[in-house]
Amino acid sequence: INKINKNLLIIVGKGDSYSYNSSQKLAKDNKVKLKVYGSSEHGTDLLNNEVEEVMFDWLEKNMK
Repeated sequence: INKINKNLLIIVGKGDSYSYNSSQKLAKDNKVKLKVYGSSEHGTDLLNNEVEEVMFDWLEKNMK
């Protein structure tokens, strides 16, 4: 995996083992914010009010 030069937000469900393990490797980079939820949802199934708030807060801070 190449070093990440941009800020990156990764949101993953811990029960989605492939995505969770891959995200852990990517999160070793200090520009990666990893938000882990205890569910096994994947992709858009993770979306709820809390996740949307995390996403919008991250976008507000990082898209200037």
